[in-house]
Amino acid sequence: MVLCRTDTVRFSNGQQNMTLSQRRIGKCIPIIALSVSWTLVSPFVAAQTRASVPADPVYGASPVCSPEKTSPVTPLGHLLRFTDSTFSWKTIVSPALTAGLAQWSGRNDGFPNNLNGYARHYGANILGNVSGKFFGSFVLPTLLQQDEKFERRGSSGRWLDRITHVFFHSVWVGQGLVPMNVSGLGASGVSAILANAYLPQSQRTARASAIRFGLSTATYVAGDAYTEFSPDLERTLKRVGLFVFRRKPSRFLVALPFDYSDLSKSQQQLVPAQQWASWHLDQKLEFAGATQALDNWCRFDLDCSASPKADSEPDLGQLAALGQVYGSIPGSSSESQFNVEVSWKKSADHCFQNAYKWGPHIALLHPNMYGYDQNKDNDGFLGLVVLFDHNDPTKGQFHIGFGDSSHYNAEDNSDITRNYADYCQWYGQLKLYQPCPEARLALLGVPAPPPPPEIQGALPPATPEEQLKLRTSVEAFLNSWYVKRDYEGFARSIATDNIFSFAQSLGGSPWNQSFQGAFRTPNRTEPVRRLTDAIGVSEITLPKGSARLRYLNVNPAGKISDPFAIIDPASTPPGMFLPRPDLPIERQDRSTQFLTHLERNYPGRLYLVLYVTKNPSLIQTGIVMYWILEASDWKLAAIRGSD
Repeated sequence: MVLCRTDTVRFSNGQQNMTLSQRRIGKCIPIIALSVSWTLVSPFVAAQTRASVPADPVYGASPVCSPEKTSPVTPLGHLLRFTDSTFSWKTIVSPALTAGLAQWSGRNDGFPNNLNGYARHYGANILGNVSGKFFGSFVLPTLLQQDEKFERRGSSGRWLDRITHVFFHSVWVGQGLVPMNVSGLGASGVSAILANAYLPQSQRTARASAIRFGLSTATYVAGDAYTEFSPDLERTLKRVGLFVFRRKPSRFLVALPFDYSDLSKSQQQLVPAQQWASWHLDQKLEFAGATQALDNWCRFDLDCSASPKADSEPDLGQLAALGQVYGSIPGSSSESQFNVEVSWKKSADHCFQNAYKWGPHIALLHPNMYGYDQNKDNDGFLGLVVLFDHNDPTKGQFHIGFGDSSHYNAEDNSDITRNYADYCQWYGQLKLYQPCPEARLALLGVPAPPPPPEIQGALPPATPEEQLKLRTSVEAFLNSWYVKRDYEGFARSIATDNIFSFAQSLGGSPWNQSFQGAFRTPNRTEPVRRLTDAIGVSEITLPKGSARLRYLNVNPAGKISDPFAIIDPASTPPGMFLPRPDLPIERQDRSTQFLTHLERNYPGRLYLVLYVTKNPSLIQTGIVMYWILEASDWKLAAIRGSD
């Protein structure tokens, strides 16, 4: 059967017959249209129009965490995959490179070795590229009810298992009407056969068709391998100092005019133009930056963007309505500025609970609220934070946390303008604000810092008697800091193995800056008569279904008896206070590397101390301390800030 006829043109002088390589490709269009029509009207694919989303165990409904981006396994979903892959720069560039290399090598492929031959070769390559995607991403998967998309195993798996997974996927998908990967192999075969309709005569042999089939299959496997291993390659290059973008911090950030037209369609749906015009500049910046981050977080994360569920991760679609937007409010505490109050959709908390690498968030400054954080760079104190009211999860707010180990006691650690370089790296340029700080490409950069040294020999866990001493040590330390303002007493409680001793050679801040930075007026003594005037703590709210935290300083009634809480880290959810165990230490920043070091080397000898500063003379923030039993004394090893 001939699908696209080859025309033979006889010159009027009768001297020769010439078979033109310009085929009437338009005659193929009815064939493709017929395939599309048949696919869409096939009776057995009608059942596919029902979304295949598992039931929500909490609400019993089927939550759609990103309805705008999800391409389900339906005829329309497969069509969207085909169009997304076709209307891409790769469809233009890849055939051009292939045709150019073939002509440069002088290979006899039936095309003249000149500009006209290159153009015809390029056109034939584009047609082959698109036909392979058409049958492999749309026609065959829809007819066979297969999800042909490759699912990345990720860096948590063994290398041999991941390589096997790549090759195995080229022949087996394990679902649909046929478990074999007919979508991949069949598309390679169909496109190889169809090429006989438009390639030169010398390329229409059985051997040439077999070679095309083999090359197409190899390209399919290579694409899966790229999806599986490209994030690992990029991280490796960054770790050894290759291809690292180093951003110069911007000392003066000049605000540009904030135009409503610069907002995306999704952002404009949340705020009418009239309301936008009534906002101050800092409110506009907070709204635009926070909502863009919520929409972009997965796309700018290497692991998430390469995961099989990337298209269904929660985003701006989880917002039902916009509430108050708080920008910079001088003199206000952290929880009262730089956040966006919203009404969430019904199952939003469940969507973020299951979002890629997100974890429970400790909301010290927001009583009766629970939430989840992005765990940016495997750090539970960095990135997006979404919060929900414990009594009504449809009410809440979200913001971005920028505070690290040396910037934990600032009330502006969610301020996008002061942390714009980090914002750009995490979520991209904010169009209506200004270009990102200048980036410089370093081909031979400085390698990432080595992890802290491991302690030789296992240390015994703290005895019950030693645990009782922790409360006394913590109370004495906090009195020296907030009540007496005695730096010498403060310094005596610092562990030898502490986060700044690890970071000092890397430009870290000394402890005395942390001591002074807690006060609004460091050089003036404010009357703080009792520790309870300076700090306090409320019962910590966790998501429903979470295990109870184990406190070391509760009274017989089960209530916290001090203005601070002492918690066993073994009772906390993964990723809340300590890095998640599924990310190698080599891929962590220096703060999380040190916390991993504490967890590994001080099991049973590491405890958390939590409280909130509340005196007007203090910078108001939430504090998380990491205390270790060093020799026979309890010492402070690290300190972080939480909202």
